[in-house]
Amino acid sequence: MSSVPSRGIDSHRPFPILAVWLGLLAISCGPPLIRQRPLPRAGTSPAERPEVVLLVDGQPVLGNQPDGLEFDGLLVAAGFQSIRPAADEREEEGIPFWVLQFRAIDGETDYRLGLGMEEKLVPKLKRSAFFHVRFGVQHRGMFLPPALAVSILDETGRLLYLLDVDGAAGAAELPKGLSVDRSNRSAFTTALTTASGCALTLTHHFLEVEAGSRSASLAPGEERFFRAEDGTYRVVSLDISTSRDDVECVSEHPTYSAFVVERTADEAP
Repeated sequence: MSSVPSRGIDSHRPFPILAVWLGLLAISCGPPLIRQRPLPRAGTSPAERPEVVLLVDGQPVLGNQPDGLEFDGLLVAAGFQSIRPAADEREEEGIPFWVLQFRAIDGETDYRLGLGMEEKLVPKLKRSAFFHVRFGVQHRGMFLPPALAVSILDETGRLLYLLDVDGAAGAAELPKGLSVDRSNRSAFTTALTTASGCALTLTHHFLEVEAGSRSASLAPGEERFFRAEDGTYRVVSLDISTSRDDVECVSEHPTYSAFVVERTADEAP
């Protein structure tokens, strides 16, 4: 009587060993690995265009002072709240403003500077200290919002905070040794639909920053620290946007450019 040999473990051992060997051989003889290119930096999402309101004794400067206003004042309060002209009883829509409340040196004039921005972008100032504040306005025509600039200096004249919206701040307002320029280089694009149904395509550009021998390109939402002649400053690119779409559609959602320059907290008074 003949017997059929059973399939033992040894009879299968050469096959997995052969498969592994063939796999290693294929990898070693394959094409060279291609190094992945890094993705372009996009920072975070572009910020909405900052809103700026300045009230003097409850009355808005924008509209009453065509070129803006500058003043010296003692910072008495700071925090998020609604802000509106004294005669306007309507509720403020949208996000609350970060309000800096200053009192004039003579104690008779009240200044309330409201910044419609995220908390990480507003100035960090010590209360009960005196500051020099400049609120610049440049009107750009009927269909465009005005260009705005807010700069805050300490008693010695050092810049502590600068917000530029659409180029209202001049180069002379920047810290010495620091230059900031809007670039035509595209960082990325976004698309949106306006309330009337217009489809917009926005191109967002880099902000070029130089300080001494160091330079950097900041995408919208990105920030870096730079050493100027009188200290270290944080530079934040909010957005630099353009669009080739119809001007009537763009007027519903205007393109804009904005950046923040802020002296670092350890060097601020």
